[in-house]
Amino acid sequence: ANMLTVKKVPPPQVQVLNSQNKQSVIAFLLNVYCSCLIDMSRFSVDFTCKLSSRMVTRGFNIGSRKSHRRNVSYGSDTGAKLNRLLPNRLVLSSALLLELLHLGFFALFNQCANHGLALIRDIEFRAKHSSMDSVLLVSKSLLKMAPNGPYLEEQRYISTPSQLSKNLITNASFRAKKLEGDIPRVEMGEGG
Repeated sequence: ANMLTVKKVPPPQVQVLNSQNKQSVIAFLLNVYCSCLIDMSRFSVDFTCKLSSRMVTRGFNIGSRKSHRRNVSYGSDTGAKLNRLLPNRLVLSSALLLELLHLGFFALFNQCANHGLALIRDIEFRAKHSSMDSVLLVSKSLLKMAPNGPYLEEQRYISTPSQLSKNLITNASFRAKKLEGDIPRVEMGEGG
């Protein structure tokens, strides 16, 4: 029974929570939560995935999904609604998104596959938008591993003969001999 123990170095003590250290503190707290996921109920993991998806996509219009915002009007004068403004985007560090991917991975393979997959897709979108290469790499690999994931259909795709014939170039595509309908070629002499 060989056992390998991995210990994470504790973060430096934080005296005051401010804008400079809050991302690392939140990432550490999420790491602690994710280390206890095996003891959490399915509903807790489900709810945390939904909440995390809302955090990641806040401030974006993604497809037909409703954003979390209120309708604003000028009162009883006109009753017309103002243009809806998107809420402010939350600043999320790559360390925090990687911890959220850990949550999505756990949910994906532990009875919360739909919300786990949705969370991983949302994080992939956010990583593309924010150019976070490490987060994008992990999210893409998790999506490829996912049962019933979006990349399974791409792997099984087989072109039909009609699709192949449109893009296929063969030796028959090039004419080697002169046909009757061709325009005669005028040869220029050496004198001009």
